[in-house]
Amino acid sequence: MTETIDTTDSATQWISPSLWLLGATREAGVSTLEQFWSFTADSEGSWPPGDDRERVSPYVVIVARDSFKSLTAAQNLALAHQRGEIGAGSELLGLITVASAPTLDKPIRQHRDVVGGAFEQSWHIGWHRSLLSASVDRLPRWHPLAADATAPNPALPTDIHTVGIALTNAVHARIPALFTGQVAS
Repeated sequence: MTETIDTTDSATQWISPSLWLLGATREAGVSTLEQFWSFTADSEGSWPPGDDRERVSPYVVIVARDSFKSLTAAQNLALAHQRGEIGAGSELLGLITVASAPTLDKPIRQHRDVVGGAFEQSWHIGWHRSLLSASVDRLPRWHPLAADATAPNPALPTDIHTVGIALTNAVHARIPALFTGQVAS
């Protein structure tokens, strides 16, 4: 059973991220993406409580590595969410797949395409060899409200920048329906 994120500690001034990153498996790459995108947070395997929209963002993307195990776990999470078994009140915006190698075997690519069909949207982060040895706390941060948010940043891989913009747009498109309980189309 998947737990929900505990936000009841009133002693701290906690601010919800705009978007939760839910790793399909432990090696999905969530901590790296969370460091790149300042508007996200690692949900640590939990779904946000969808009944507290004034305090906690209900928006979630599942992050999966390009492997059979991770992609299948992502598909299972999406299907369970669609059936209402997990993540009540949370809005699943899509799937982010993260390359696990410089090239992708055809069966895994085909599986990724099939799994992507269980999601409203999907995005892909390519292979970045430099991230294998990078210190996560030294990675550049991108914020959608920065003055140069849409300008190319040589320190930020292009696909990570592009997906960050797309995620910001996906969240932005849902805001009009945030308090209605309806999913924006």
